[in-house]
Amino acid sequence: MSLARRFTRGISLSLVAAVFNQGSTFALNLVISNLLGKKIFGEFSMVLSTILSISVLTQVGAGYTVSKYLAEFRNHDRERAGRLIGAFFLFTLGFNCLACLALFFGAAPLAGTWLKAPQLCGEFQIGSAIVFFLSLAGFATGALTGLEAFPRIARAGVFNGLCYLILCTSLSYWAGLRGAVWGLLLSAILQFLSLGAAMLGELRVQQIVVRWVSPLQESQALRNFALPATSAGYLTLPFTWGSNALLVNSLGGYEQMGLYTAANNLRTLALFIPNNIVGVGTTMLNDAKGANNRSLYRKIFITNVLVVCAAAFATTLFLLLFGLKILAVYGKDFSGAYPVLTFLLCAAITDSLYIACSPDLHAQGRMWLSLGSVALPRDISLFLLAGHFIPLYGAQGLAMAACGSSITALLGLGLAILWSQKNRSNPTPQDLLINPLPVADQG
Repeated sequence: MSLARRFTRGISLSLVAAVFNQGSTFALNLVISNLLGKKIFGEFSMVLSTILSISVLTQVGAGYTVSKYLAEFRNHDRERAGRLIGAFFLFTLGFNCLACLALFFGAAPLAGTWLKAPQLCGEFQIGSAIVFFLSLAGFATGALTGLEAFPRIARAGVFNGLCYLILCTSLSYWAGLRGAVWGLLLSAILQFLSLGAAMLGELRVQQIVVRWVSPLQESQALRNFALPATSAGYLTLPFTWGSNALLVNSLGGYEQMGLYTAANNLRTLALFIPNNIVGVGTTMLNDAKGANNRSLYRKIFITNVLVVCAAAFATTLFLLLFGLKILAVYGKDFSGAYPVLTFLLCAAITDSLYIACSPDLHAQGRMWLSLGSVALPRDISLFLLAGHFIPLYGAQGLAMAACGSSITALLGLGLAILWSQKNRSNPTPQDLLINPLPVADQG
């Protein structure tokens, strides 16, 4: 299959899944904001953001790690691919159980002491079960991405998106905020079952047998990739969540959180296509790396950067022009979110440049470098800027902090790439972009 056809096929199918997954989230936000009001919508946003953040952390980088290594080894070392899936699933499962127990028993101080909303304790306890199933579903999605099983991801995305919207909308209408959270739990269970079945089916098709081995047998992948990826996630959670907590504890906090969430949903929409392009491009980069095909790797990298940037600029311009009308869909109280949106769309531009270039650093296994030069400065700057701007500008202040942290991440990535080029003994595709060498294509 040609490069263009692989890229187009992967992106189109990935977009189908994402449209139903993220589209259903966007639609549910509209329903809850109009049905339950700005304050309850702010509470729902805080509960959901906490659940999603913890579910990502409980994967301990295993979903992303297994995606990278499956893409690299599935055609060249199926035995290693099977060991990686077994080892990292067990690794994820162990951490997942510990995190869910911690959230369940820590729900009372989390809601009452830190968020000044003791009425949300029950929602966070239900959230502990949601975290369990979302984490395992995320692992399955990572495996399917590494296997380039985009048709299966698309079918599961359509099913899960529809179930999510129907269940959460129905239950929120019937039982308010608590009903919406129960809907999240039921949809998370269905998501885990559908993606897990899809993963097992694709492994059979590609003749990869899962080997249930100790994670210690893949200690190199754990040490060099999963551990720094996990560390980045554990850094991001407290700083991001802490920044949100600063907002909800400010004057009119949950109303301000509602405005920020509405605007941030549009920022997510601006990065919708770029993120899906990068997911496909990263899998293809790792496959080319596994085949040691530098020429193909270089073509994929350049194509990925150009397509991501073009898509991001077009989407951002559209949202900047029509954002005020789109925000009105949330309800009459959300027109004040447009100044917040302008800063978040500026952040989306720098985010798109970052996500377009970062896969090369990750494909080369420079995860510790990425942690120190990108993740740590980005997250610290977010929290510090939020602490400065939120008391002055509320939700707009948090958006200004997000913009500043996004710029910090892009600058850190640029420095990391320059340092990486300088200290590599062997040239990589980025080196070849500057000083091409005669390399024979393989395959």
